Amino acid sequence: MSNWIFLAEEKKDLDWLNKHGLKAIHLDDYLTGPNAHGAKKNSQVINLCRSSKYLSIGYYASLLAEARGHKNIPSVRTQLDVSRKGLIRLRSELLESSRIKKLLDAQALKIEGQTRFELNVYFGGSIYSELNEIARLAFDEFPAPMLKVIFKRRSAKEWALDDVRLMSLAKLPKEEEQFFIERLTRFTTQRKRKTRTKAPARFDLAILVNPEEKLAPSDEGAIKKFERIGKSQLYVERIERKDYQRISEFDALFIREI
Repeated sequence: MSNWIFLAEEKKDLDWLNKHGLKAIHLDDYLTGPNAHGAKKNSQVINLCRSSKYLSIGYYASLLAEARGHKNIPSVRTQLDVSRKGLIRLRSELLESSRIKKLLDAQALKIEGQTRFELNVYFGGSIYSELNEIARLAFDEFPAPMLKVIFKRRSAKEWALDDVRLMSLAKLPKEEEQFFIERLTRFTTQRKRKTRTKAPARFDLAILVNPEEKLAPSDEGAIKKFERIGKSQLYVERIERKDYQRISEFDALFIREI
């Protein structure tokens, strides 16, 4: 995890992250300059600041990270998207399929008469394993370390997405702390790129493929040719549907799957 930077603005958060083996740095140290803490051009930032609203210190940290060429989560775009309630309503259809409604019903009915359900999402995962499909969809739409996805029951047979909020370590339930650390560790360790012998590419490109697809838009030969040509100027990596949580790591996505 040497290229990962974990940002926090509260000393108690720094101490907590460091206690779990994550070398977190104080936001002030990051703001003073990228070389103050050994950050490299291809560093990736996990912004765990408690503030994330527009023009907050956490928002400014993400803005600075992008200006420095550091990939960061949540991005400025995600922070703005979450603040736009109209956009959340527009995207709510993605979280309201019939299957997801059944999942919500099964979970919410565990508490009789429940009409509101809050789901904490950590890097696309939830403590409710049966609701991971919803967690993955939420993370895909709003890539952030911690999300609170709130659903309300419209009627006896219908659920609706009510709100999506960015969470902070201050709101992390005690009983979910270990799960968050596990998700964070998994997110960072599974995203180690292959060692590059050349200078870092300016842009990263993901190619979405399905190895099992018989009538794919591009055959293996065409994909290999594209990779060979692309790698002369880009970092190119194949990904599959199961890797969609990683999309935010790349600058562009080339879809080669029906």
